[in-house]
Amino acid sequence: MQGPPGPKGEPGKSVSAEVLNNLKQKLELLDSSMDKKEKICALISYKEGIAPPVLGFAALTTSGKILFMKNPSPISIGNKFEFQTQIADRSDFVALNVLEGTEGERTFYVAITSDGHHYYSEDLKKWNPQGQSSF
Repeated sequence: MQGPPGPKGEPGKSVSAEVLNNLKQKLELLDSSMDKKEKICALISYKEGIAPPVLGFAALTTSGKILFMKNPSPISIGNKFEFQTQIADRSDFVALNVLEGTEGERTFYVAITSDGHHYYSEDLKKWNPQGQSSF
C-alpha cells in the first residue's frame, strides 16, 4: 500500500548548454582514449642458441613493444613477461610471426601494422623497417 504524497520540493536548477557540451567533449575524449589503450596483439614462441637453447615466448603490444618470458630451463616455463624493446613509435601493430630457420638458415621475425608497415628482426631485439605494403 502506497502512502500519501509528500510535500512538493524546490524547483531544480538547470545546467547550461556550455556545461553540457563541455561534459560531452570530455566523455568523447575519454571514450577515444580507452580505444587506444595498449593491448597484447600477438604471442609467439622463440628459441635462441644451440646447447642448451634458450626457450621462451615473445609478446607484441599494439604500441610495438616486445615483451619476453624466458623459460628457466628446457623443461619448465617462465613466470612473467618483461619489456625487451620497442619496434617503432606507433600504436597500430597487429601481428608478429616467425620464420624459423633450420640448420644453416637464419630465423626471421616480422611485425606488421594495420596499415601495412612492416619490420623485421633476426633476434627480436633489433628491428629494421622494411616499408609499407599496400593492400
